Amino acid sequence: MIMKKIKLGYLAAAIVVVLVSSCVMKKQVETTSTQITGKKWQLIEVGGKVISEKVNGKMPYLELGTDGNYSANGGCNGIGGTYEWKKNEGIKFSRGMSTMMACKDMSAEYGLQNMFEKADHYRVENNKLIFTQGNGTALAKFKMVAN
Repeated sequence: MIMKKIKLGYLAAAIVVVLVSSCVMKKQVETTSTQITGKKWQLIEVGGKVISEKVNGKMPYLELGTDGNYSANGGCNGIGGTYEWKKNEGIKFSRGMSTMMACKDMSAEYGLQNMFEKADHYRVENNKLIFTQGNGTALAKFKMVAN
C-alpha cells in the first residue's frame, strides 16, 4: 500500500514537471517569436558574404508573419512560404511560391533560397536575426528595418 502511494507520488511529480516544462517552452517561443515576427528584416549577409543595401535596385528582406507565413525578396524575385517554430530556437521553412524573373545579380536570392532549405535554428544577437544550420554555422544575417 505504501509502495503504491510512493509510485503515485513519483508519477504525479513527473506529470507536474512535464506540464511546467511545456509551459516554459511555449512561453519562450512566444517571447522570441514576438521579437522577430511582424517586422521587416534586411538581408545583410548570406553565405558569409556582405550584401549591399540594394540589389538590382531593391532591398533584400525577410518578413516572418505572425500567422506562420513568410515573404522575402533577394533583390529580384518575391519568395514566399510557411515556417514553423521548433524547440530550442529551431525553425523549419517550407517553400511556397516565387516569381521567376532573371536579374543581373542573383547571388543574394540564391543565398536566401539556400537558407530556406537548410536553416534549422535562429538566434537574435546584437539586434541581428541570424539563421543557422546544425553546428551553428551562419547561413544568413538580417538587421531590423525601422518603420
